[in-house]
Amino acid sequence: MKQSIILIAHNLRSIHNVGSLLRTAEGLGIDRVICSGYTPYPQQKDDARLP
Repeated sequence: MKQSIILIAHNLRSIHNVGSLLRTAEGLGIDRVICSGYTPYPQQKDDARLP
């Protein structure tokens, strides 16, 4: 059984830190990133996805 690696990030204040975290997690093979608390996300005017 393969174990999953889950990264939990709480209250990241900078959108740049969120992007860096996601790129690093992908490079390290992290299976899931959970952002909680106050964590900004990039908003695109034509993006209907919820944060």
